[in-house]
Amino acid sequence: MNAEHGVCPVCNGNKEIPLTATELTYSWNKNKTHRACSNCGGQIMFGRASGEVPLRSDGTPCTHEYVSSNIGRCLTRYSCKHCISTFKIDSGG
Repeated sequence: MNAEHGVCPVCNGNKEIPLTATELTYSWNKNKTHRACSNCGGQIMFGRASGEVPLRSDGTPCTHEYVSSNIGRCLTRYSCKHCISTFKIDSGG
């Protein structure tokens, strides 16, 4: 693990979180019980959960709170309020 990263506090490094009751009702989740963690990489376009996240300024692993900003016609940048985590999503519209 990178020195500036810690174990994801949402999935505890397992890279998966249980599906919510609502998510379990979706047809595409049939026979599934978990999904990729959306705190340590699952939220990133084509991303995979890594089980680790950047540390906040106080040294604790971050539970991200993203703020979005449009940087192009179909391109949005998401930046965490608490750490250095950023990513972009291209909606292709």
